[in-house]
Amino acid sequence: MSRNDTNLLIKAISENAHRNEDYPDFYVTVGVGGSVITGTAISEEEFFELEENSLWKEFFYSHIKEPREKIIKKLDDGEEIKFPDSLKERFLYLKDAKYIQNSKLFPAAGRPLSIQIRVSDISTLSLVEFCQGKPADEQNP
Repeated sequence: MSRNDTNLLIKAISENAHRNEDYPDFYVTVGVGGSVITGTAISEEEFFELEENSLWKEFFYSHIKEPREKIIKKLDDGEEIKFPDSLKERFLYLKDAKYIQNSKLFPAAGRPLSIQIRVSDISTLSLVEFCQGKPADEQNP
């Protein structure tokens, strides 16, 4: 049966990584749109602090993080306010990410890859890192 609900475990991983900068690093592997993606789960803030994403850091803080925090504070204060859909989406952020699509492993150039994945798009989850290599029975003949 196909459902559009968000996986509660993925939602919890995403929420905890966002709320606690001291959340321990751990690998996750997810299936998204026919691709397998693996990497270290990180917080939203850490994602935009990475060198490869630093160009978008100011935009993130001024257009996403700060407006979202203002709305959450108003809601916490009991004010009725519409939470814009653009700020409601939940994402899982990965650093040192790799993905496989059409039997090809990316990134191929050896550069670090960080990736933002919409939680509702994730169809499979494993709490271990994907490794590419020979099957165990071929490693020790």
